[in-house]
Amino acid sequence: MKTLKLTVKQQSNRVNKWLKLASTADITDGMQWYGDANRWASGLGDVATIAQITSILSAQCDWNGNKKNVANFLAGQHASIFASGRQLTECANALEGWTIPENRSKTFRFAATITDPTRSDIVVIDRHAIKIAFDQLDSKEICITDKRYRDAEQAYQDVAQKHGLLGHQVQAICWITYKRTVSR
Repeated sequence: MKTLKLTVKQQSNRVNKWLKLASTADITDGMQWYGDANRWASGLGDVATIAQITSILSAQCDWNGNKKNVANFLAGQHASIFASGRQLTECANALEGWTIPENRSKTFRFAATITDPTRSDIVVIDRHAIKIAFDQLDSKEICITDKRYRDAEQAYQDVAQKHGLLGHQVQAICWITYKRTVSR
């Protein structure tokens, strides 16, 4: 049984392992993932607004489904979106300006990184990113506490610095590699 008390260095080693497993295509796709997301969001309207809506609707949703939900929301087709009333209210509020607080770590960082894919100070730690940091291949979820989030974010940043990349680029490359490897 794997321990859930890994140091930042141990998590960095695991993230680095996944980075080394990346194919050339994984690296190419991961390097441009947030830039592509930014261009997609820009094509729908104000990038910060679309990025927020995308992030709010992203929970437990694959990327294509997420994009479809955003388009449906913007078209007023709320009934076809798998989202809670709270999420729909948050999306409506996002139309008025930036509303996601920084303490909503994943949601804030996902929106912020789509808005500005040149940022070097943040990494999106979602359920896949934490599994990579803990090298967990099974479907069991890992609870992402504030400490685990900060430690995993630091691990990705450390690996990124070692390889001359941005933290979110390492996260995206590893995410693509993980999804390909575990078929989830």
